[in-house]
Amino acid sequence: MYKFRFETLLRHRRFLEDRMKEALADAVRQLRGEEAALQQLKARKEEYGKREKEKCGQGLSISEKLLYSDFSEHLEKEISARKKSLTDAEKNAGKKREQLTPAVQKRKMLEKLKAQKAEIHDREMLKQEIKFYSDISVNRFIRKQPETQDSEPV
Repeated sequence: MYKFRFETLLRHRRFLEDRMKEALADAVRQLRGEEAALQQLKARKEEYGKREKEKCGQGLSISEKLLYSDFSEHLEKEISARKKSLTDAEKNAGKKREQLTPAVQKRKMLEKLKAQKAEIHDREMLKQEIKFYSDISVNRFIRKQPETQDSEPV
């Protein structure tokens, strides 16, 4: 049976790649969460904007107008903060993706080397097996030949 010299290294590379994939999945999950939170804030701002317009049509007191205005500013600040968080999450996910790419390449390179070495080993084993059976056949053939005597009758 063929034993790959770098099997330990290959297992380690697979382990590292799996950890990087998990980190990327976490970063993507965080990114999706930030996107969802941003969409919720935008929808909330739009909803309160509609309410404010409805109330303005019905007559809105100055204190209520100030409350809507302050709340709108607060939502705008939250949206800006979420956009910054979203940008950071996108950068983090991109960084994790960039770290994963060389790890995958290194693992694939070792797997390719392992496959090549296994193929070479298999070919060598086949050659040895063919030689072994060939030797057995030759020996059987020689044993089946009638023994010739040193002197032939004249």
